Amino acid sequence: MSTTHKIYLYATNEKPYPLSLSDDDGQLSTTKDGDKAFTTVAKTGDTLRWIINPESNIQKIDNVKFADPLEFLDGHPALANDGSGNWIATVKRGEGLVEGYTEYKITYTVNGVPFIQDPKLQIRKSKN
Repeated sequence: MSTTHKIYLYATNEKPYPLSLSDDDGQLSTTKDGDKAFTTVAKTGDTLRWIINPESNIQKIDNVKFADPLEFLDGHPALANDGSGNWIATVKRGEGLVEGYTEYKITYTVNGVPFIQDPKLQIRKSKN
């Protein structure tokens, strides 16, 4: 069974960087060093969803970019078509899936200024 992994983004006008990241697994990163350790663990067919915390001053997520997204994902991450401003991606299924860690970049805007954050994603093949 696939799971949706929600990654929450939070920044304020007073502290736009580093971005605060949290997720449904209880992880929290509020520093650049913490960001390097922030790792989402996903399996085959899981959905990744990057969400702007509604109490945040983030105006938008500009991009979620992987060096080689097709190694892990069913296409490039994309802006959700539900008007939420969230970004989504689906972990690859089948023979072409590579297990391992990858870094990626989240570009976001606060008060008209773009910032970049670089957490990690760990991919595991489903045991189903």
